[in-house]
Amino acid sequence: LYNAAGVPIRQDPSGRSGKHVGEEIDFLVNVHIDKHSDLLVGASYLFAGQFLDRTARSASGRRDPSLFYLQY
Repeated sequence: LYNAAGVPIRQDPSGRSGKHVGEEIDFLVNVHIDKHSDLLVGASYLFAGQFLDRTARSASGRRDPSLFYLQY
């Protein structure tokens, strides 16, 4: 598993952790304020798969990652 820069952040040299990272669901609302501006509200939730569960370094690493954002 790689970060945005392409650097590996989780790995299993043995390959026994599997390949299933998980499934993601996204919600997005775009509000047109006027001709030149929008408000974008979104949320994402990743249901972690076996690879994330098995390569977690601590109990806190096993949580399903989520993200909420607001963009103008």
